[in-house]
Amino acid sequence: MIQLRKSEPLISAGRYESFDSGHEAVFGYLRTLQERRLLVLGNFRGEPAGIQIPPEFADGTLLIGNHDDAVVSREMMLRPYEALGIVVEP
Repeated sequence: MIQLRKSEPLISAGRYESFDSGHEAVFGYLRTLQERRLLVLGNFRGEPAGIQIPPEFADGTLLIGNHDDAVVSREMMLRPYEALGIVVEP
């Protein structure tokens, strides 16, 4: 994680913006640097949490996550304690 932070300016230098996931168990935030955007989501409960992500992230790329088989889509079901970061580029 530290290596990713050092190698990815979007994480360390991107402008922070809170993101309302619409689910009380899911914390989220956005980072923006120039045209690149990162959506970070974390499910802080021991049960699945269904959310909708912004349309522009539905075709994004999984940058990091604690499950290798996570699938990015508009309607997401985060597993218990799942955390991930989705990046979109112009």
